[in-house]
Formats: sequence, structure tokens, C-alpha cells
Amino acid sequence: MAVGISKRTAYRYFTSQDHMLADAALDGLRSRMNEMFAAIEASTDVHARIATLAVALCRLTQTHEAELRVMIRAALDQGSNALGRAPPAVPARGRRRLDWIEAALRPIHDQLPTDRYTRLVNSLAVCLGVDAVLVLRDVCGVTGATAEDTMIWMANAIVDRALAEQQQDA
Repeated sequence: MAVGISKRTAYRYFTSQDHMLADAALDGLRSRMNEMFAAIEASTDVHARIATLAVALCRLTQTHEAELRVMIRAALDQGSNALGRAPPAVPARGRRRLDWIEAALRPIHDQLPTDRYTRLVNSLAVCLGVDAVLVLRDVCGVTGATAEDTMIWMANAIVDRALAEQQQDA
């Protein structure tokens, strides 16, 4: 292959050519998200940073829904093939979302112990991104600004809970 890996290796990480192409297209979004974070980097307001991330992810999902559905389908297929086995060393859907959430949480990173910070990142991964947008639209019938507001509300509620727990224990 032109990228210097075998087909066998490629298909260990990608379930199909469509999955590989969709991932490549979506990886190109990193630069746009990095620009968005550069614009808010000076802010120490974690709620504003989370809101910016939620809106950006909601809008990216709306713009790139077809590619994102291919990614989800591939991850679901990969997961169903692995039922009963240990999770793969490399997650089926990569780290993009986790990287963006961690960037948004940078102002409070040192306020939480590692286990609580990890739980916060993982919890936010559930309510920020393509999955949340698709559930809001496909299941709840919510789109546009209402979907963005709902994602912001969920994410801020989780952040507030994590900070409140830490404050109670301090």
C-alpha cells in the first residue's frame, strides 16, 4: 500500500475501504477544531470552552453526517465481531473526541485526581459528539440550536457535578 502498511494491518483498524476513507476525511477536521480552540485558548472559563466544543461538534456532525455514520457503522460492526473478547488496544473510533474534550477541560485538569478526571472525560464523550447529535435528532426530534443547547446543558451539568464532588471531598 502507498502508506507503507499491508492490507492486513489496515483492515485490523478499518473494517472497510469506506471506513478508511471516512476516517481520513474526518481526520482533516483536526485543524479546524484546533483553530477553534486557539480562539478560546486564553479563556479559563471551562463552561465557555465546553459550550464552544459542543457547538462545534454539533455543527461538524451536521456538515459531515454521512462520513460520521460510516464511522459509527464500522465501529458497531467491529464491536459485534468482538463480543465476548477483551476490548481492542486501539479503540475502534480513535481519540479525536477525547483530545478535544481534554483541551476544553484544560483549565480544571489539575483540580481533579486522575480517576475523577478520566471519569469526567469519559462522561463528556457520551454527551458530546456525533452520537449525542444523532440521538437528539433521530430519537428526540431535536435539531439546530435546541440540540446545541441540550448538549451544552448536559456537558455543563456533568462538569458541575464533578467539581462539586471534588469540592465536597476537599
